[in-house]
Amino acid sequence: MLEALASIDIDALMKAFLLIVTTVSTIIAALNGNKATTATAEKEEAQAEAAAKEQELSDTQAFFDPDCSSVMTPTPNTPKSSYTMSEATKHYLLSGESEADQLSMTKQIEEAEKSGYVDYKIVYSRGSYEITYGLIKSATKNN
Repeated sequence: MLEALASIDIDALMKAFLLIVTTVSTIIAALNGNKATTATAEKEEAQAEAAAKEQELSDTQAFFDPDCSSVMTPTPNTPKSSYTMSEATKHYLLSGESEADQLSMTKQIEEAEKSGYVDYKIVYSRGSYEITYGLIKSATKNN
């Protein structure tokens, strides 16, 4: 048995052992590096998401600010009910008007809202209405 142990090349055994340790260390470092890379990517993605939400909030606030003209259309998440005309207001505007005026006024409202306008004017045969955020701002009647 001692003869068998004496015939083992210690230097070769040490080189093989170091090669195994180096390989295992490299694999562990690569795995840890992937975890770090994934964590960094997730952190950057979360920061980008937060920045996008902050920008949307800023754009929504600017959209409703009458003194700000930098944002003229609502953000995708802005509820339409906050800037479009309610059915009750439409009913008020259209009641008592001729069929032709009702059609014209309805078309003007739909086009303005489709375009995302918050300030617009509805003109019809008997006068006009100024609309802001779906509300009647003023009315003018022809004499």
